[in-house]
Amino acid sequence: MSFLIKQSIAASLLDDIITEAGSSAKLIIYDGNLPENADAALSFNFEIASFTCANPCGTRSGRTLTISLTSPTATAIKDGVATFFRLETGSGSSILQGKVSSPTGNGQMKLQSIDIITDDTIELENIQFSIG
Repeated sequence: MSFLIKQSIAASLLDDIITEAGSSAKLIIYDGNLPENADAALSFNFEIASFTCANPCGTRSGRTLTISLTSPTATAIKDGVATFFRLETGSGSSILQGKVSSPTGNGQMKLQSIDIITDDTIELENIQFSIG
């Protein structure tokens, strides 16, 4: 079920994400089963690639948060199937998570290929999250 919230509440939530991320946030792509929520511990999930966020990690415009990365590319550190991502603080606390899919899938992050091989270059463009 989806719903719409007031503009001011959406803006506040997105601003809180930026604040919570702090100065050394990372966007990390994982393999394995998507945890139940962003607070849940990882369970047999392995990091495939990590992107360093700029400081601040992004900017808000209305109901949309655009994530800013120091580089749009990362090198895969492990073979795997990219299934989900998390925005994490520099100390590893999860802030938000979402599904990864191929361009035709229903993930919040779409990659050209979700089958990743060590040393593959992964490129991310236009990373945005919106709140209804």
